Formats: sequence, structure tokens, C-alpha cells
Amino acid sequence: MDTFEKRLQSIMGSKSQVDFANELGVTKQKIHNYVKGIVKPTYEVFLALSNKGYDVNWLLSGHKYNESDKFGTVNEQGIEYNAGYKKLPLYDRYEKDVDVKQWSNIGRKLYTLYVDRHYINPFCVKVIDDYMHPDIIINDVLLCSEDNVNLDREEIIFVVAFDDIGPRYASKKGDVIITSHNKNKAIKLYDRNEYKNIKIYKINKLIRDWS
Repeated sequence: MDTFEKRLQSIMGSKSQVDFANELGVTKQKIHNYVKGIVKPTYEVFLALSNKGYDVNWLLSGHKYNESDKFGTVNEQGIEYNAGYKKLPLYDRYEKDVDVKQWSNIGRKLYTLYVDRHYINPFCVKVIDDYMHPDIIINDVLLCSEDNVNLDREEIIFVVAFDDIGPRYASKKGDVIITSHNKNKAIKLYDRNEYKNIKIYKINKLIRDWS
């Protein structure tokens, strides 16, 4: 399935929007907005989907993973972001000392960068999921860092996935949904107190090869 909206329609199957809304405990209008791509579901809706047995990982990423898949063996990591559309502030073709064309198809796509700005432990990840489309698309490269991330702030925070607990999905409330490509790790909701003990990475810049 090409998009989040099409995958959502796929799991609805022959159910009407009213029936699907009743199953999840939301309004028909919300389901309509999700299907049309007007807004993305909140973390409560993702939890409801998970509790009903739907594959939230596939719905978010478009990828199905085998039971044998483990972090560290998956070639590339994807990313998610919080509800509410907001474009990254800067779309650059490249970052200093980064050549997108040099990216190998082998490995986990994690590379250390040497940049003039005062990022903490900067590195790159390559995007394989479409959940941030159209703001971020598959094969974009993200300059990330371990800079402090404060999810209590009003502005939308972008966070990135790694092998400790999987992709993050942050809400404006400061709650964080933890999903995982690893089938052995179940979806989990962390509150604003718990996430302070979780490693979260910040996206500083999007790097797109325009050629």
C-alpha cells in the first residue's frame, strides 16, 4: 500500500466508516478525516487499533516484518513524528561533509558527521517509511543529534527511531507512543514522567538529493 490512508482503508475492509468508528470508540468524522489524509490519528486511536489486534507497525510504516527481524539486522530505520502537520524549518540539498550519493545499501544507515554547528553527537539516518509524507519522503536523509528534546514545549518536536525501543510517536501532551519493527516489542504508551528516562533524538535538518 502506497500511503497511510490506503493502508487504513485496507484494514477497514468492508466495514463502513460508522462501524469502524464505533469499533475504535471515535466519531465517524474522525475516521473520515484519517481516510482523507486531513489529519493523522492521535496516540489514543493508535492504542485502540493495537488493542483491537490491528498491525499498527504496518499501518505506520507500510512494512511487515518477520518474527526473525531484529534491530541491528534491519538495513534501515524509519521515523515517525507527532500529530499535527508542520514542515521542518529547513530543506537543504546537503549538509557540510555529507554526500548523499555516497550512502551504501549495506548496514543500518547510521553515519557520524563532522559539522560546524554545536550538535551533540550528530549522525545521519535514511528514511524508509512514508508516514511523514509529504513533509519527509522515503530516501530522505535526516541530520540527527542527541540534543536535549523537551516534549513539554508547545512546538512540535520530531524524534527518530533506534534499536533500544523503536520508533517514537510524540503527542502535544508530552505522551509518547513506542512502537517497534521488532515483533517481540509490543506497542507501549509512556507518560511525560517516564519519557524523561528514554533516549530521544532530534532531527535538525532534512537532506534531500534533488538530482
